[in-house]
Amino acid sequence: MHAADDISVMETLESLPDIIRTARSFAPGVAIRLGPATIGAPPAFYAARPADNPARVRMPTAASDPRQRGLFAAAFSLGYAATVAALDLDAMTLGCCDGPAAINEGTTSFPLAFVVAGLSKLAGRPRHRLEVAGAGFAALAAHGDEGLELWLANLTGDPITIGTSGASFHQVQLLDATALSRSDPMHIPVQPYEGGLVTLDTYGVCRLIG
Repeated sequence: MHAADDISVMETLESLPDIIRTARSFAPGVAIRLGPATIGAPPAFYAARPADNPARVRMPTAASDPRQRGLFAAAFSLGYAATVAALDLDAMTLGCCDGPAAINEGTTSFPLAFVVAGLSKLAGRPRHRLEVAGAGFAALAAHGDEGLELWLANLTGDPITIGTSGASFHQVQLLDATALSRSDPMHIPVQPYEGGLVTLDTYGVCRLIG
């Protein structure tokens, strides 16, 4: 029912504004709670049961998708949040607490956990208006306890360089393959940021702090 390649999965983000607008046209004034946002097919979502995937390969409508545990899910979920942030939802859930779409397994956290933990601290906080030029990345900004935060995600399979202007950021947390080789997703080090350009590797995510 859904193609399993990376590009097709990322393209599903483009459908979210129309889906939400359609829901509002059917039920104006009703609270909208979106989620859980997962890559694998949730149970009982389709008429047929989601396919088993014991080998954890990329396949359509499988309950378990291997990308849910990697950088892809972190970038996809930030793209999801950035896409719907301006649509005045009442609540949004990224991933699950357990099962094939969990953000962790036991004491092992997956990259998605970094995004969920960071964005949950911004829940209910004022968003900062962004002007975004270019394609291939997602951006979301809000005012948190440490000041203005700008979250960026590379939605492509190639490195991408993004320029920032109009606000000053002094620190950065960079979630990519190199960072994960040195520490777990919940302990990504905060590093000095001199401003200007951010280079994100394949499906990389970063948090800039003002």
